[in-house]
Amino acid sequence: MALNVRANVVDIRTDTPSDQDSFLVDTNAWYWLHYPKASQEARQYQTNDYPNFLKLCLSANTQLFCSPLSFSELAHNIEAAERKIYAFNANRNIEPKDFRRNYPNQHRRVTNLIEGIWLDVTDMSQVMPINLDEAFVTASVKKFGTVQLDGYDLFMAERAVDFGVLNVITDDADYCTYPGITVFTANQTAIRAAAQARRLVTR
Repeated sequence: MALNVRANVVDIRTDTPSDQDSFLVDTNAWYWLHYPKASQEARQYQTNDYPNFLKLCLSANTQLFCSPLSFSELAHNIEAAERKIYAFNANRNIEPKDFRRNYPNQHRRVTNLIEGIWLDVTDMSQVMPINLDEAFVTASVKKFGTVQLDGYDLFMAERAVDFGVLNVITDDADYCTYPGITVFTANQTAIRAAAQARRLVTR
């Protein structure tokens, strides 16, 4: 299915952030910046372009935000990656719950790694508060069928807009379907679709 691009899109490879900008940073960008083994499974542009842009943001004193929901995604993704690496090296099939229960030393190591990475994230950014009350969830459910985001990302986008942060740094092209925001990305699918929809902008 083609992307229904309703957001503005900026190519981060040609953009220069400033101290007037504010961004919500999606989980994938944090992962590629802070997880040391991300390059083993990511594409080269992901582990180059997003860390480079975030470092430009830091140099420019740009205001960065993270979502509390990113912790659960980061924890899940890092634990899954570490489990697969350990299982491969041990030549074993290890399920997620078995990894937590039966390999206490590995579980402790991974837990410490995740805690350290989350500290790195919160050192660089402000945690955007989120209240998943009935009104918020009801509004999100109503929008769910109008965009191509999953539940996690829809919550993040909804909260960012409510909070007044309309710029999102992400590799997830589906954010382009959310109206009223500007997606800062290096994802070529998103960039091509935005160009065709005349939504690709240069600042």
